[in-house]
Amino acid sequence: MDIEDVQIKVQTTCESRCTRAAKVAPTRKRPTSFEQDPPPTEDEIVTEARRCIYCHDAPCSSCCPTNLDVKEYIHAAAARNWYYAAKIILSSNPVPLSTGLLCPVHSLCQGGCNLQKTRAGPILTNEIQVHCIRRFREYNIKQIVPPNCGHKVAVVGSGPAGMSCAAYLRRFGIEVTIFEQESFAGGILQREILPFRVPKEDVDFEVKMLEDINVEFKFNQTLGKDFTVDSLLKDGYECVFLAFGKPDKINVPFPTEGAVTAREFLTELNGILKFKNGKPLPDYKGKKVCVLGSGGTACDCASAALRLGGDVTMACFEDFKSFPAPLAEVEKLLREGVEFMTLVQVKSIVNGEVKFVTVEHREDGKYYELGENITRKYDHVILAFGATLRESKSNIPGEVKIHKVEGFDNVFAGGDITGVTGVVEAANDGKYAARLIANKLGFTQDFPLFHTAVDDVPLETTMCGLKFINPVGISSAEVSGTYECCRNSLIAGMGFCTTKTIILTKDVQRDNDMRIVKCDDNPLPGGSYMNIAMLSEHSCEYWLDAIKKLKAEFPDRIIIASISAMDKKEDWHELVTRVQDAGADLFELNLSCPNEVHGEGGHKGGFNTDNKIGMALGTHPISVKRISEYVKEVAKIPFFVKLTPNITDSTEIAKASIDGGAAGVSMINTVSGIPRFFPDGTPYPQVGTEKFVLSGGLSGDIIRPIALRQISKVHLSTLETPIIGIGGIWSGDTAMQHMYAGANIFEICSATIRYSYEVCHEIFAGLRFVLYSWSRPDLRSLLSHHLSDMKALPHLPAVSKVVEQDRPVPTLLDLRGIGARKVVQRESLPPTWTVEAYIDPETCLNCGKCGYTCRDNGNNAIFKQADGSWKVEGSKCVGCGACISVCPVKALSFKQSDAEKIWHWK
Repeated sequence: MDIEDVQIKVQTTCESRCTRAAKVAPTRKRPTSFEQDPPPTEDEIVTEARRCIYCHDAPCSSCCPTNLDVKEYIHAAAARNWYYAAKIILSSNPVPLSTGLLCPVHSLCQGGCNLQKTRAGPILTNEIQVHCIRRFREYNIKQIVPPNCGHKVAVVGSGPAGMSCAAYLRRFGIEVTIFEQESFAGGILQREILPFRVPKEDVDFEVKMLEDINVEFKFNQTLGKDFTVDSLLKDGYECVFLAFGKPDKINVPFPTEGAVTAREFLTELNGILKFKNGKPLPDYKGKKVCVLGSGGTACDCASAALRLGGDVTMACFEDFKSFPAPLAEVEKLLREGVEFMTLVQVKSIVNGEVKFVTVEHREDGKYYELGENITRKYDHVILAFGATLRESKSNIPGEVKIHKVEGFDNVFAGGDITGVTGVVEAANDGKYAARLIANKLGFTQDFPLFHTAVDDVPLETTMCGLKFINPVGISSAEVSGTYECCRNSLIAGMGFCTTKTIILTKDVQRDNDMRIVKCDDNPLPGGSYMNIAMLSEHSCEYWLDAIKKLKAEFPDRIIIASISAMDKKEDWHELVTRVQDAGADLFELNLSCPNEVHGEGGHKGGFNTDNKIGMALGTHPISVKRISEYVKEVAKIPFFVKLTPNITDSTEIAKASIDGGAAGVSMINTVSGIPRFFPDGTPYPQVGTEKFVLSGGLSGDIIRPIALRQISKVHLSTLETPIIGIGGIWSGDTAMQHMYAGANIFEICSATIRYSYEVCHEIFAGLRFVLYSWSRPDLRSLLSHHLSDMKALPHLPAVSKVVEQDRPVPTLLDLRGIGARKVVQRESLPPTWTVEAYIDPETCLNCGKCGYTCRDNGNNAIFKQADGSWKVEGSKCVGCGACISVCPVKALSFKQSDAEKIWHWK
């Protein structure tokens, strides 16, 4: 591959057109398959989720009819925590695949997204939702509900409203029987929604989740024929929920000879496509098809007719700006070649001949005929005007008024019957009906969340004789800077909190402004920060009072007091005595703050002063041991030393801490650094009019690799020493990485800047899922396939099919340090083991990025073939992995090589 230089290229316009013709995809393309388009990849979903800005009182949630906590499941998806994302979704919406695929999101969650005000646009919430549930489906984890409580409810109809109602009632242990006139469950979702919109297996999964919690289905049961509302009540059902939709076609005031309804057309196709009835698909090639209507069903009919080969026209009396169908659907049909006739009213249909009259939409909102007549001949005409309750209304024993049937206090209705539009509103109707029914039966408490065996995994752990209800707490930083901060973190559910570093009141100084900044180049919200903050601005007395109040309000939580002082025994003795008397459970000695902290006497400059505090006392084993001994002399509670990473060997400092009497170590504190210099030569952050800065502390994602290395090293050198893991923890996955390195519990800081204290909920769920996965062969094997990056590895185990637990769920301590055991000296690496890169041609974009990387960083082993694709020359590949690191679509992977290469370059 040659080096490319910037140059001016000259070619004819004709040559330019020919080049484009071979590379630019057509903008108009007729669909031919009834299968769904390929879904987004996992990396695309994660990238999209990480655009979320996690708004306060997020409008995406309030704009969702089911009040789904969109922000929370988006956060879980950003962390690749598919289990927790699914738990959040299923807690509020039992039919999440159907709604995710059918929701008019542009007028719901995405319409409310604050990012719609930006060029990048709103978060694609529906695509993320569908991906999360499909990943959860792979886990074969069943919901757990209470045993039957003795109450019985009948649901008529197994569409989204009926399924939703049943799911919520079962969470109270109420027995539910669903009566369905078809021979299958799913209602309109299976009968009329084609597989390119909602695949059959997605609805089947929603039905299976109900079967898993013992919802009974009775098929081929028609209201008014096989049973009535009165007969259900006489049979012992205490309440009845009517959710059978609108089964009757609308009568229109003109002849419709030869036309078929949308229901007839779509049901016929689904019989062939979803239920494999053996009939051939209709052949519309060369045929003219007219779809009358402008809603979502009309769009489905038009798209289906296109796929059958037809020349399709959609005709309706609305203009484009008044279409009830989602704009995105209309734009898609335009790209696919559908013709639209707007502002026309049908006068008659006789064997394919359709007569229209033009209409006008006036300011009063009504349509008026203009008198111009249009006649067109079609081979097929489809009526997509909707449906009604005309004939079936007689089966309802009273008028439906706001979800209840008049004259009955135990008969409810929802879904299409009540006039809702769309599957998500129907699902919410089912939830609301379940609430009314539950209240009627005496269940006034909130609905329980979606619950599985994963949620029962305990996170309690013990360290230094102290019981932690869970292993997550905030660290000593701005995140714990006040009593209110500490209190809020405990309200959020964290098992402990660490105060901002307490110093004697004589040493307290005012902190500088502009002290926390983002320190990566990613224009999106990031996870890496830098601070030049000092220790607490609050007096020692303030913190003594705060500790007392925290212990009184949260007696089951651990309060860790971060403390620091100058290198004076009397100062440490006073501070330790006063703080432990206030009720602290454990000390964390801050001998690692890198931000030039000084005690009494103010700032004298740098670290070489008599009044230095923090990292200036923590970089040498002698001073660390000496100060640990000061504390040990008077401490009645355990203490940890918080280690600095800004040294060569952290094990020496850890050993000195233990030798001095510390019970364990906390690691790591922030890494010294300067985020950047601007083009004008000034630093960031910049304090004062002179724009000064000092070397501060980096935190968050940027330091996690350093933390994992140092924790692993200390753990391996002192296996029995407890470690509080700190550094880049923002998810269950990153917390578990610290556990695998050797940490007992975890402190978080930077994560709360972006996600708030509620970040702990995802961390809890992520830890529980991993612990539970270790107990089941199938999930245990999936841990080796959990991340898209892992798919590039050469030794992936096969995924087990065994779903029963074959061992107990491990504790956190059982898994502590298992990753550190894989960290070895170079002599343990097999020198002749070889791998080669492999390019998957089905995934590859043919961008050539790997070729550049291999040319400039490897052995120039990747070359472009005559057909424009790229290939690895195995005999030249040195197995370095640089190409895999830069591939934007994960098209490259390692495979073990048979060649035994003694030297890479020979």
